[in-house]
Amino acid sequence: MSIRLSFGEMFSKTLAPDFANYTASYDVFEVNEEGPNPKIITRHLRVEQTGAIFASFNHMLVQGMCDITEKRSSLLIDHDCDGITIKTFHGQDGLVFSELKSKFSTQKVYEAFLQMTHSFLKMHAMLSLCRDYALDDVSLHFIAACQCFEDKDQEDGIYNRLSKEEQEGKHTFVGKFLRRLIQKHELTVKFGEVATVFNLPLNQALVDKEIKLTLQVTQKYGDSSLVYTY
Repeated sequence: MSIRLSFGEMFSKTLAPDFANYTASYDVFEVNEEGPNPKIITRHLRVEQTGAIFASFNHMLVQGMCDITEKRSSLLIDHDCDGITIKTFHGQDGLVFSELKSKFSTQKVYEAFLQMTHSFLKMHAMLSLCRDYALDDVSLHFIAACQCFEDKDQEDGIYNRLSKEEQEGKHTFVGKFLRRLIQKHELTVKFGEVATVFNLPLNQALVDKEIKLTLQVTQKYGDSSLVYTY
Protein backbone atom coordinates (compact mmCIF):
# COMPACT_ATOMS: atom_id res chain seq x y z
CA MET A 1 0.00 0.00 0.00
CA SER A 2 1.26 3.48 -0.83
CA ILE A 3 2.01 5.66 2.17
CA ARG A 4 -0.39 8.19 0.61
CA LEU A 5 -3.17 5.77 1.52
CA SER A 6 -1.84 4.56 4.86
CA PHE A 7 -1.21 8.13 6.02
CA GLY A 8 -4.77 9.05 5.05
CA GLU A 9 -6.02 6.02 6.98
CA MET A 10 -4.12 6.81 10.17
CA PHE A 11 -4.56 10.59 10.01
CA SER A 12 -7.96 10.73 8.34
CA LYS A 13 -8.86 14.15 9.76
CA THR A 14 -6.05 15.73 7.72
CA LEU A 15 -7.99 14.90 4.55
CA ALA A 16 -10.77 17.33 5.44
CA PRO A 17 -10.46 20.32 3.04
CA ASP A 18 -10.61 22.84 5.90
CA PHE A 19 -7.75 21.21 7.85
CA ALA A 20 -4.68 21.60 5.61
CA ASN A 21 -6.17 22.24 2.17
CA TYR A 22 -5.69 18.60 1.12
CA THR A 23 -5.64 18.13 -2.65
CA ALA A 24 -5.23 14.95 -4.69
CA SER A 25 -3.88 15.41 -8.21
CA TYR A 26 -2.08 13.80 -11.14
CA ASP A 27 1.02 15.14 -12.93
CA VAL A 28 0.99 18.55 -11.18
CA PHE A 29 0.71 20.04 -7.72
CA GLU A 30 0.74 23.69 -6.70
CA VAL A 31 1.99 25.51 -3.61
CA ASN A 32 1.01 29.00 -2.53
CA GLU A 33 2.99 31.26 -0.23
CA GLU A 34 1.43 31.62 3.21
CA GLY A 35 1.56 34.74 5.33
CA PRO A 36 1.75 38.52 4.75
CA ASN A 37 2.26 39.97 1.29
CA PRO A 38 5.36 42.16 0.90
CA LYS A 39 5.79 44.49 -2.06
CA ILE A 40 7.52 41.88 -4.23
CA ILE A 41 6.45 38.36 -3.47
CA THR A 42 7.00 34.87 -4.80
CA ARG A 43 3.54 33.51 -4.17
CA HIS A 44 3.08 30.47 -6.40
CA LEU A 45 5.05 27.31 -7.22
CA ARG A 46 3.92 24.71 -9.74
CA VAL A 47 5.61 21.29 -9.62
CA GLU A 48 5.24 18.93 -12.58
CA GLN A 49 6.01 15.23 -12.98
CA THR A 50 4.17 13.34 -15.70
CA GLY A 51 2.76 10.07 -14.38
CA ALA A 52 2.99 11.00 -10.70
CA ILE A 53 0.13 10.97 -8.18
CA PHE A 54 0.22 13.69 -5.53
CA ALA A 55 -1.42 14.15 -2.13
CA SER A 56 -0.70 17.76 -1.19
CA PHE A 57 -1.20 19.76 2.01
CA ASN A 58 -0.40 23.27 3.17
CA HIS A 59 1.55 24.32 6.27
CA MET A 60 -1.28 23.41 8.64
CA LEU A 61 -0.46 19.71 8.30
CA VAL A 62 2.48 20.06 10.71
CA GLN A 63 1.72 23.39 12.38
CA GLY A 64 1.15 23.46 16.14
CA MET A 65 3.02 20.28 17.09
CA CYS A 66 4.97 21.94 19.91
CA ASP A 67 4.12 19.12 22.34
CA ILE A 68 6.68 16.92 20.55
CA THR A 69 9.09 19.71 19.64
CA GLU A 70 9.65 22.89 21.64
CA LYS A 71 7.92 21.75 24.85
CA ARG A 72 10.22 18.75 25.10
CA SER A 73 13.35 19.76 23.20
CA SER A 74 15.75 22.69 23.09
CA LEU A 75 16.80 21.64 19.54
CA LEU A 76 13.54 20.83 17.76
CA ILE A 77 11.55 23.82 16.52
CA ASP A 78 7.83 23.88 15.76
CA HIS A 79 8.46 25.18 12.23
CA ASP A 80 6.23 24.49 9.24
CA CYS A 81 6.60 25.08 5.48
CA ASP A 82 4.25 26.20 2.71
CA GLY A 83 3.75 22.83 1.05
CA ILE A 84 4.01 19.15 2.04
CA THR A 85 3.35 16.55 -0.64
CA ILE A 86 3.30 12.77 -0.65
CA LYS A 87 3.87 11.52 -4.17
CA THR A 88 3.85 8.16 -5.92
CA PHE A 89 5.77 7.76 -9.16
CA HIS A 90 6.20 4.40 -10.88
CA GLY A 91 5.39 2.63 -7.65
CA GLN A 92 7.87 4.59 -5.49
CA ASP A 93 6.72 6.91 -2.74
CA GLY A 94 8.34 10.27 -2.07
CA LEU A 95 8.04 13.28 0.20
CA VAL A 96 8.35 16.81 -1.21
CA PHE A 97 8.61 19.85 1.07
CA SER A 98 8.31 23.34 -0.41
CA GLU A 99 8.88 26.82 0.98
CA LEU A 100 8.41 30.09 -0.91
CA LYS A 101 10.28 33.24 0.07
CA SER A 102 9.55 36.80 -1.08
CA LYS A 103 13.13 37.66 -1.97
CA PHE A 104 16.62 36.21 -2.32
CA SER A 105 18.86 36.62 0.71
CA THR A 106 21.19 34.30 2.59
CA GLN A 107 18.89 34.55 5.62
CA LYS A 108 15.73 33.76 3.63
CA VAL A 109 17.29 30.70 1.98
CA TYR A 110 18.62 29.51 5.34
CA GLU A 111 15.18 29.94 6.91
CA ALA A 112 13.49 28.03 4.08
CA PHE A 113 15.66 24.94 4.52
CA LEU A 114 15.42 25.16 8.32
CA GLN A 115 11.62 25.23 8.07
CA MET A 116 11.55 22.26 5.69
CA THR A 117 13.96 20.28 7.88
CA HIS A 118 11.76 20.58 10.95
CA SER A 119 8.60 20.01 8.90
CA PHE A 120 10.08 16.76 7.61
CA LEU A 121 11.02 15.57 11.11
CA LYS A 122 7.44 16.10 12.30
CA MET A 123 6.06 14.40 9.19
CA HIS A 124 8.49 11.52 9.68
CA ALA A 125 7.24 11.12 13.26
CA MET A 126 3.66 10.81 12.01
CA LEU A 127 4.52 8.51 9.12
CA SER A 128 6.44 6.22 11.47
CA LEU A 129 3.06 5.18 12.86
CA CYS A 130 1.71 4.31 9.42
CA ARG A 131 1.57 0.90 7.77
CA ASP A 132 4.15 0.28 5.02
CA TYR A 133 6.24 3.38 5.79
CA ALA A 134 9.97 2.70 5.58
CA LEU A 135 12.36 5.63 5.39
CA ASP A 136 14.77 3.74 3.11
CA ASP A 137 12.02 3.26 0.52
CA VAL A 138 10.91 6.90 0.31
CA SER A 139 12.60 9.65 -1.71
CA LEU A 140 13.08 13.02 0.01
CA HIS A 141 13.14 16.42 -1.68
CA PHE A 142 13.27 20.00 -0.34
CA ILE A 143 12.39 22.84 -2.76
CA ALA A 144 13.11 26.46 -1.77
CA ALA A 145 11.61 28.96 -4.23
CA CYS A 146 12.33 32.69 -4.29
CA GLN A 147 13.14 35.72 -6.40
CA CYS A 148 16.30 35.79 -8.48
CA PHE A 149 18.94 38.43 -7.68
CA GLU A 150 17.46 41.91 -7.85
CA ASP A 151 20.56 43.33 -9.56
CA LYS A 152 24.32 42.95 -9.90
CA ASP A 153 24.92 44.74 -6.61
CA GLN A 154 22.88 42.16 -4.72
CA GLU A 155 24.61 39.30 -6.55
CA ASP A 156 28.05 40.68 -5.70
CA GLY A 157 27.01 41.18 -2.08
CA ILE A 158 25.82 37.58 -1.78
CA TYR A 159 29.02 36.17 -3.27
CA ASN A 160 31.13 38.37 -0.99
CA ARG A 161 29.23 37.01 2.01
CA LEU A 162 29.75 33.43 0.78
CA SER A 163 33.48 33.97 0.27
CA LYS A 164 33.82 35.34 3.78
CA GLU A 165 32.00 32.43 5.39
CA GLU A 166 33.94 29.89 3.33
CA GLN A 167 37.31 31.50 4.16
CA GLU A 168 36.44 31.55 7.85
CA GLY A 169 35.46 27.89 7.65
CA LYS A 170 32.07 28.51 9.21
CA HIS A 171 30.03 25.34 9.51
CA THR A 172 26.72 26.90 8.49
CA PHE A 173 24.08 26.11 5.90
CA VAL A 174 25.11 29.21 3.94
CA GLY A 175 28.81 28.35 4.02
CA LYS A 176 28.30 24.67 3.25
CA PHE A 177 25.57 24.65 0.61
CA LEU A 178 24.52 28.03 -0.76
CA ARG A 179 27.22 28.63 -3.38
CA ARG A 180 26.59 25.20 -4.90
CA LEU A 181 22.83 25.74 -4.82
CA ILE A 182 23.14 29.10 -6.58
CA GLN A 183 25.39 27.66 -9.27
CA LYS A 184 23.80 24.23 -9.75
CA HIS A 185 20.27 24.84 -8.37
CA GLU A 186 20.13 21.25 -7.15
CA LEU A 187 22.25 19.04 -4.88
CA THR A 188 21.97 15.48 -3.64
CA VAL A 189 23.45 15.05 -0.17
CA LYS A 190 22.95 13.02 3.00
CA PHE A 191 20.31 14.37 5.35
CA GLY A 192 22.89 14.19 8.12
CA GLU A 193 24.90 16.92 6.36
CA VAL A 194 21.87 19.21 6.61
CA ALA A 195 20.96 18.16 10.15
CA THR A 196 24.51 18.79 11.39
CA VAL A 197 24.48 22.48 10.44
CA PHE A 198 21.17 22.79 12.30
CA ASN A 199 22.69 21.06 15.37
CA LEU A 200 20.38 18.04 15.28
CA PRO A 201 21.84 14.78 16.70
CA LEU A 202 19.70 12.35 14.70
CA ASN A 203 19.67 8.58 14.50
CA GLN A 204 21.81 6.87 11.88
CA ALA A 205 18.94 6.03 9.53
CA LEU A 206 18.09 9.73 9.22
CA VAL A 207 21.75 10.75 8.99
CA ASP A 208 22.34 8.35 6.08
CA LYS A 209 19.14 9.26 4.22
CA GLU A 210 19.76 10.74 0.76
CA ILE A 211 17.99 14.02 0.07
CA LYS A 212 17.68 16.31 -2.92
CA LEU A 213 17.97 20.05 -2.21
CA THR A 214 16.65 22.48 -4.82
CA LEU A 215 16.90 26.26 -5.01
CA GLN A 216 14.41 27.44 -7.64
CA VAL A 217 14.50 31.13 -8.56
CA THR A 218 12.31 33.25 -10.81
CA GLN A 219 13.32 33.89 -14.42
CA LYS A 220 13.33 37.63 -13.78
CA TYR A 221 13.06 39.82 -10.73
CA GLY A 222 9.47 40.60 -9.79
CA ASP A 223 7.90 37.39 -11.15
CA SER A 224 5.37 35.92 -8.74
CA SER A 225 5.28 32.33 -10.06
CA LEU A 226 7.79 29.54 -10.65
CA VAL A 227 7.65 26.11 -12.26
CA TYR A 228 9.74 23.10 -11.24
CA THR A 229 9.73 20.07 -13.53
CA TYR A 230 11.11 16.67 -12.61
